[in-house]
Amino acid sequence: MPIKLRIIEPERILKETQAEEVSLMTQEGSLGVLPGHIPMAVHLKQGEVSFVSGKTTEKVAIKGGFARVLPDSVTVFTY
Repeated sequence: MPIKLRIIEPERILKETQAEEVSLMTQEGSLGVLPGHIPMAVHLKQGEVSFVSGKTTEKVAIKGGFARVLPDSVTVFTY
């Protein structure tokens, strides 16, 4: 079952997709998220959110923010 990924800026939704895996750069280091991950909230530093969708890996640059991780979704709030 894929993860619903949303990357949101104050003015708009930057990306909304389904992914098999999401990688985030947190203040503590890299975090990989797979379906069924435990719920958590993390502070993100400037870098990239990368995700695997099918056979494709995509990356979205962010300036920082925070993320809410649930077993079936990842929501990134950035600026």
